[in-house]
Amino acid sequence: MRKILSELKIKLMTSNRALQTSVNKIALLLYPLFLSSCHDFSAIEPVEKIPLSRAHSSFFGSCYPSEGGGRVIWLKEKTPLAEARLDWLASPRKSWQTQLSDPFGMILLDLEWRKSPLRYHQQGKLLSKVPELKVNQEGFWEANGIMVGLKAEEIPCILGGKFPVYWRDMIYKKLDKSEQSTLYIAENSRKIEITFHKPGGKIREACALFKWNQFLGIKTGEINWCIARSHKKSRLDLPDEQTLRWEQSDA
Repeated sequence: MRKILSELKIKLMTSNRALQTSVNKIALLLYPLFLSSCHDFSAIEPVEKIPLSRAHSSFFGSCYPSEGGGRVIWLKEKTPLAEARLDWLASPRKSWQTQLSDPFGMILLDLEWRKSPLRYHQQGKLLSKVPELKVNQEGFWEANGIMVGLKAEEIPCILGGKFPVYWRDMIYKKLDKSEQSTLYIAENSRKIEITFHKPGGKIREACALFKWNQFLGIKTGEINWCIARSHKKSRLDLPDEQTLRWEQSDA
């Protein structure tokens, strides 16, 4: 009996050591993923303020105060699915309200946000048909609990056709080519690459590509925000070949 118990004890010890070895190997495999998911892009130090031409600088501006309205179109694989009227108002105290309405003036979606103290409120008939939207403590949007690389405070800039002016202080590199030039920005949990497309030498469009880590760094989230030279038209290229096109009206 003692011999049997002794053999069982040895087998258990061997089994436990094998299990611990497996756990350690898995931990080592996950460690780089954990590091990448927690990577702080602000560690990339911006150089001294990079000089920009007047044409490049015209794409940057203040988001607050601002107001306006226009037409928004939702497309899936370039096919229009819905169209609505959108109006917004942003106050100097960094708060905003947007309303999405149908052709008859009925409000479909009403969103309100305030930076300090943090407040976000939403209501309207479309709530049951869109992802559950929230704003986390860092100010980033979350859709169905997953972080999106856009900040709530940037909504008036998107609607106003301007990149936030404070981005200029975070530019750490500029790359010029014949048909385009690119600015590189690093900020906390995301990277931004702004590419100015200039066929023939004149800027036709500027696109900001947002990149951020998801699911322990296994996947990279991306959104592309493009602004036309007129600043009246812009678009958001979203995952799953979805696009939101936005056109400001003059009145």
